Amino acid sequence: MKTILAALLLIAAVPAAAETLVVKVLGAGDGGQIVAAIYAAADGFSGFNIKKALAVQMAPVSAGGATLTFAGLKPGRYAVSAFHDVDKDGEVKTNFIGMPKEAVGVSNNPGGMPGFAKSQVAVPAGAPIEINLRKIG
Repeated sequence: MKTILAALLLIAAVPAAAETLVVKVLGAGDGGQIVAAIYAAADGFSGFNIKKALAVQMAPVSAGGATLTFAGLKPGRYAVSAFHDVDKDGEVKTNFIGMPKEAVGVSNNPGGMPGFAKSQVAVPAGAPIEINLRKIG
């Protein structure tokens, strides 16, 4: 009985396997960089607030896009936002009413102003996810 209990405690103490999510971002113009952020909760997601993201990756634009990798994730559901950071300042430029001036996109590519729930993807993912950028402002 003690052996079984010890084995169960050992199994419970082992952390969940770290997973990786690969994100392909398409539809950027020339130059600049792609900024992608992964969120475990809705806070900050809709406003592209990367300071509230679980993790942020940046990569130079190549052939109209970039591939970014988020490693060390716990299995679960996350949402990813991305934008074409033309001036490489790490922030989404907005117009006077707060609409993004730079091309933006989110996981699952829903239309309109998507919320966190519609943009969630499962990790581990079976394949890389794609985000298609678009100008909306």
